Amino acid sequence: MDQPVLMIYALSPAYQARRKSLFGAAHYADAVKLFQDLHNKTESLAQNSGLKTFWFFDHLQEGTSFGERYANAFKEVFSKGYQKVISIGNDIPELELSHIEKASKSLIHSKAVLGPAADGGDYLIALTEESFYEEEFKNLPWNKDSLHSKLLQLLSSYTSVEQLECLVDIDDFQSLVIVRKNVNWIAILLFSLKSFILYTKTVFEKLLLPKDNPLRAPPLSI
Repeated sequence: MDQPVLMIYALSPAYQARRKSLFGAAHYADAVKLFQDLHNKTESLAQNSGLKTFWFFDHLQEGTSFGERYANAFKEVFSKGYQKVISIGNDIPELELSHIEKASKSLIHSKAVLGPAADGGDYLIALTEESFYEEEFKNLPWNKDSLHSKLLQLLSSYTSVEQLECLVDIDDFQSLVIVRKNVNWIAILLFSLKSFILYTKTVFEKLLLPKDNPLRAPPLSI
């Protein structure tokens, strides 16, 4: 089956709210709402992509380490006969349908596509079955800021790799401030939290208002 499929490797909104430091324990419900909004956007992107989609939530992921669980998810999809898999998460506000479409088109002439994240990871990993080496893949430095460079180095050693633009995923409060697209709904959420008003006011004055202050971290040097 030559048509790419979409694999969403994700944490449930409630689990992400517990795991990632955003607003503090007192505002857990607000964090859940934010991640639920991001999840809903991801669902919409998946539907609009027209690609067959496989979801792997935290309770469906098998393995003792992140790398092993992630590799097992790829392996399971490939075992169903699909030869091209585009993997994304559900915590990337800037992710648009165009990124998925570009990855899908790129797999026609490239064996792998990477979407680098500003934190050193990847928000999108697209692989063909022939470019997936399970042992090497699962032993990469997952959840570390060296992931993208190591993954790119690994893939480039035996196949062609195309890269998309650098985006920001949501790992902590600062990630919310860095995100430029969708900044309006993020600002509304932050300013609705009374205990964060003074803090967000200072952050937005320093980082959002000056026109000469770039918000996005520079693309990773390759």
